[in-house]
Amino acid sequence: MLFGGKKSAVQAKTAAEGQAQPEEPTGMPGIATSAGNTSTDSRDLLLLFDAAARCVYVSFGAAALFGLRRDEIIGKDITELGIPGGKLQAFREEIGRCFLSGVMQYGGIWLSTPESYRYYEYTLTPVIPSRQGVEFVFATLEDKTRYRRAEEELRLSQERFAKLFRLSPSLMMLQEAASGVIVEVNDAWCSYTGYERSEVIGKTPEEIALMPDGEHCRAKTWELVSSGEQQNVVFSYRTKQGALRTAITSSAIVTVGSGPHILSVAQDITEQERLTQEITRLDRLNLVGRMAAGLGHEVRNPMTTVRGFLQLLACRKEYQKDKEYFDLMIGELDRANGIITEFLTLAQDKAADFEYRDLNTIVRHLVPLLQADATLAGKDINVVYGDIPALYIDEKEIRQVILNLSRNGLEAMPPGGTLTISTAADAETVSLSVHDNGPGIEPELLEKLGTPFFTTKENGTGLGLATCYSIATRHGAQLEFDSGRNGTTVSLVFAREKGE
Repeated sequence: MLFGGKKSAVQAKTAAEGQAQPEEPTGMPGIATSAGNTSTDSRDLLLLFDAAARCVYVSFGAAALFGLRRDEIIGKDITELGIPGGKLQAFREEIGRCFLSGVMQYGGIWLSTPESYRYYEYTLTPVIPSRQGVEFVFATLEDKTRYRRAEEELRLSQERFAKLFRLSPSLMMLQEAASGVIVEVNDAWCSYTGYERSEVIGKTPEEIALMPDGEHCRAKTWELVSSGEQQNVVFSYRTKQGALRTAITSSAIVTVGSGPHILSVAQDITEQERLTQEITRLDRLNLVGRMAAGLGHEVRNPMTTVRGFLQLLACRKEYQKDKEYFDLMIGELDRANGIITEFLTLAQDKAADFEYRDLNTIVRHLVPLLQADATLAGKDINVVYGDIPALYIDEKEIRQVILNLSRNGLEAMPPGGTLTISTAADAETVSLSVHDNGPGIEPELLEKLGTPFFTTKENGTGLGLATCYSIATRHGAQLEFDSGRNGTTVSLVFAREKGE
């Protein structure tokens, strides 16, 4: 026997009564405890066990629970009732603990009944009739299936929400509604912002400078959420590294714990906006290219004729006193011709001469020309050559890009400035960078760079950078700008060929 003890007179008498009496007894004779003199009915789930974990009393309701008659239960070990899966073994062990400790035990168990599979909470009460110790354990069961299944469904729902929250590709953040304190963020949020979860939980977005105008943004968010209008709102946020990105978000008030919270779900649209701007710029270049292809040559022919006759007339003696005017007209015609030349460069049907070239060699050939321009302006050129592979490029076009970017940088610097030209490569890209230490470019102007005819120069045409963008596009490369108080860096970035 697991718990020891011997069959008592109470057990024998109670077993006999269970066989002889058709009705439920009003009490359990011989037990002068709170278990005795207790009125029961057929719905009560009551059992009494001796020290060997054998049942000495069972109510009609408990017998029906096991699908057995009372006489089939009384006198048997609780684990001998034929319940599948050994579900009663833990229950038997709890009975043993109650005997040994003399302390009430509580727990729950799933049981297979003839009708269904249900959950019962039990209370085990030690029966101590004398100083000899615990003689019986009185068990009461209560059907808690509905509550247990509701708890289980709630737990599963919470697990599903937690998985959805954690693994969603959207940026998700949960905040206390009143204080704005961040309660939880998901992996995508951490990936885009650069913050670790431990760095933001317990803080407000303002404390980590998440949004440029944090207080106003939170107040507006609460106002919109409260009115049910916080849907697809575009806002800017700042990463841990300081980069400014754009997202579109929807928020809602949810109840978590004891109070309302704001659940925000956002999609980062920084790349989509950049692509939209790029497509708009390319559309403009395409339009300019078509115009250039159709009009460039037709305009150049009469200009060549006019320039020739101006040169001829300027050589006559009677016009010597007006030579400066002829020179001025010829100079303006040459300037117009230069604009048309740049205009023609934007044409999409321009033939290109692609070969594998060494970018360092191209830069090295241009340095003397650029150094001469820099010296005349009281500035300097610094060149850093990286270890880079050969690129499949049109040398003439790349020379034009380097000259345009370098001269823009020289013009942006005050006397005494240094222009740095560098090449570099990593596992995926090869880049040519031109850095000036001028005052930088205003943020509102960065978005317009490369737009045909947009210029900040007094005598500029607005086609230089447009031409650079067009050349970069034909080479499958990108122009990237990084501008601040320490100057501007423009990088022409090529994708490396696979296998290099």
